[in-house]
Amino acid sequence: MFKTSRIKSEFPHLASFFREETDALLLKRVRVTCWLGIILFLIFNALDFILLPTLAMTFLYLRLTLAGFHGLILIASYKLPFRNYPTALGFAAYLGISWIIVIMCILSGGDASPYYAGINLVVVGYCLLMPWKIAQAALLSLLIYASYLGGILVFGD
Repeated sequence: MFKTSRIKSEFPHLASFFREETDALLLKRVRVTCWLGIILFLIFNALDFILLPTLAMTFLYLRLTLAGFHGLILIASYKLPFRNYPTALGFAAYLGISWIIVIMCILSGGDASPYYAGINLVVVGYCLLMPWKIAQAALLSLLIYASYLGGILVFGD
C-alpha cells in the first residue's frame, strides 16, 4: 500500500492534480446535494399533511427556509471565493438539512418523533455521496448528532 507522504514527495504534480480533481468532484456533489435538498425536502412536505396535519404549514415554512438556504449555497458554489471551499459548502448544506430536521423533531414529539429517521438518512446520504476523508465525515456526524441531542435535551419534553 502506498503512503500519501511518499506519493506527495515523489510525485508532487500528481498530489496537486488529485487535490484539484477532488475539489472539483466535491463541488459537483455539493450542487447535487443542494438540488436534492431543495426538491426532496419540498416533496416530503406531502407526508407532513398526512402524519402531522396540524404542523404541516409550520414544516412547510421550515422546508422553504431550507430550500432558500440551499439555493444560496448553490449560487455560492459558482462564485469566488466560495467555490474554493467545497468542503465548507458541503458541511453547511448538510448541517442546514440536519438542523431543520432537529427543529421538526422537537416540534413533533422530541425523541419519539418519527422525523428522527431523517437525520440518519442525511448521514447515510453524505457518506455515500461526498468523497470526504473519514475524519471529515466523522466530524460532521458528531456535529449532527450533537445538535440533535442538544436540541432534545434543551427543548424536548
